[in-house]
Amino acid sequence: MDLTPAAREVLFRIFPEGIVAIDLETTGLSPLLDQIIELAAVKITPHGQELFHHLLNPDISIATHSTAFHGITDAMVANAPRIHQVLPQLLKYIGALPVVAHNAKYDLGFIAFAAFKQQLRLKDSLVYDSCTFARANVHGPDNYKLSTLAQFMGVELKEHHRAVDDSWACLKIFARTLLAPFKP
Repeated sequence: MDLTPAAREVLFRIFPEGIVAIDLETTGLSPLLDQIIELAAVKITPHGQELFHHLLNPDISIATHSTAFHGITDAMVANAPRIHQVLPQLLKYIGALPVVAHNAKYDLGFIAFAAFKQQLRLKDSLVYDSCTFARANVHGPDNYKLSTLAQFMGVELKEHHRAVDDSWACLKIFARTLLAPFKP
């Protein structure tokens, strides 16, 4: 996956050091009760782009309704690392770059709680929510779900509710929204 030249140009004009788009999949909706089972981040800098991706073993069973949502099974994560092994790597990967996520409060809530449990300090990175930004600048979609915005804006999203594709779609939607208020 790649960004268009226009998307790259607008991102680097606003974020000259780069930006990281992040997405995760979980066993449920509560950072207090549920666990991260997939984590992906796409980092775009003037030096290029990098992908960070891990399936994670949550040490609990993944509920059937969760598996139906994202397709991740207990068997897929059985031999995967745990969050305490991966989170320090993710925080180093992000560094002090700004972060964007679709419904950022959800994704960053899980990450912040996992960091708290591990007594890891989060950097003071700026956090942007592509959903909130789209609500203010994109006119016409039925709703502001990632898949709806992707279809509305012509952004490829093959495996929705998988962290790699969703993080790329988030970044592309955010960049297109920065270009100008989007109208069909």
